[in-house]
Amino acid sequence: MGAAAASPAQYRNLRFIGMVLATGLASEACSRFGALPDDTLGPQDASAEWQLDAGTVASPEARVDTLWPAVETSALDGEAASAWDGGSGADDDAGRAGNPSPDDTPGAEASDEEDPTEDARDTGSADAGTAPNPDSEDAGADNVEAAPLDSGVDAPQDAGEATPSADDKGPDVQDSASSVDAGSPPVDCSPDAGGSIGASGAPALLACTGLYSDWPSRTIAASAASYDPGLHLWSDGADKSRYIALPPGTAIDTSNMDEWTFPIGTKVWKEFALGGKKVETRYLLKEPNGSWAYTTYRWSPDQSAAVELTTGATNVNGTRYEIPNLEKCRVCHMGRGDFVLGFEAIGLSSPLASGLTMDTLVARGWVTSPPRARLTIPGDATASAALGWLHANCGTSCHNRSHYALAGPTGFFMRLGAGELASVQATDTYATGVNVAAKFREPDGGSVMRIAPGNPGGSCIVVRAGYRDTAGEKIQMPPDDTHVVDSADLDDVKSWIGSL
Repeated sequence: MGAAAASPAQYRNLRFIGMVLATGLASEACSRFGALPDDTLGPQDASAEWQLDAGTVASPEARVDTLWPAVETSALDGEAASAWDGGSGADDDAGRAGNPSPDDTPGAEASDEEDPTEDARDTGSADAGTAPNPDSEDAGADNVEAAPLDSGVDAPQDAGEATPSADDKGPDVQDSASSVDAGSPPVDCSPDAGGSIGASGAPALLACTGLYSDWPSRTIAASAASYDPGLHLWSDGADKSRYIALPPGTAIDTSNMDEWTFPIGTKVWKEFALGGKKVETRYLLKEPNGSWAYTTYRWSPDQSAAVELTTGATNVNGTRYEIPNLEKCRVCHMGRGDFVLGFEAIGLSSPLASGLTMDTLVARGWVTSPPRARLTIPGDATASAALGWLHANCGTSCHNRSHYALAGPTGFFMRLGAGELASVQATDTYATGVNVAAKFREPDGGSVMRIAPGNPGGSCIVVRAGYRDTAGEKIQMPPDDTHVVDSADLDDVKSWIGSL
């Protein structure tokens, strides 16, 4: 289940030491790390909850019985950075996230001026140990004063779902019962078969994670609610389906609207498909000690099985699509206080969100502190589209103010906070990007601004988002898990910059 890891205080001190050793890489968005926040080295209680007890989980059944005492377990019985240096295609769902070891610290990995996170991104090996459930003291405002209320499928799900009653408290009612007759035989999820603990600490087979109530027909379990956050991480054109399951009677702690804390036992799945065929499904499970187990499952070409894959794969099914290894997943997910990327306030409040949206969460009582006002991205249609894309693809995982966000020290922040939606100018994206010079140089040696008003071609975010590395140039952004430029959404960014 993974060895005991460093405490948060040790982790932060090691991160600081690594940052000091890398001072030549200082504080430049697009290619640099800089000073740590003042409170990064604050004292922390290295309590027992940060230590992973290797003997606590004997089998998948025991784990589910502990975390989901009131949930039917028939599924078991029968059944991911860098920085502009920022972002990754290893997005919101897949080793075990508990405590980082000293060798895992982002700061200690900063060793190259052009790309200080290369070591973190290119290990090529799965992290079967633990990554943290970090605190998020400075993660953002929880008092929303913007306009009343409202962590990418590129085709929404459950768009026609009726609004549930406010007294519906239990996340045990399925939003949609999607079913596919795959003709597969039942799966053995006993500890010695598909339910055995894999390299990541998760079941060896997707069929044994609880997503499906009936594997042969691919019937989604009633406890798994589908959602589309509206703001999508680009995944080289893959179609995506997403599901989340909260243990009955629980709610997400949203007292900090920018950094949600999920209840023990939360499960998240994200399915990727190319040409109508499933390619991979990423999985997160919050363990009893507050850490996260995370992995991905690769689907067989005939769609009959989905088996854990921790080492990643490239050129999947003859395409340029990449399945990330678990280390790439960990590096990106550590940019959030509680590891989940796409299930978050801004995306779920988007007019494009569907299924389990912010409105639905509030109506069902699944959040502890509803937003005080509707969370609306500011600006006209072009500006809001650009800011939303930068939020989902750059800011959510990497370019934000969280302690463990890999690009945080650059000072270039593109995650939208709940308290900064009054205007475009009030966003971190604008304040830390517009008219700020970048030390990054184009391949021809030319200089650029992070965001150059009226000049998309002279803007770092356009140059790097519109490039894909072919020989280790370390120019592209996001730096990992994408090999095709998102031309359509990048056009929105260009249009917005051109209008400034």
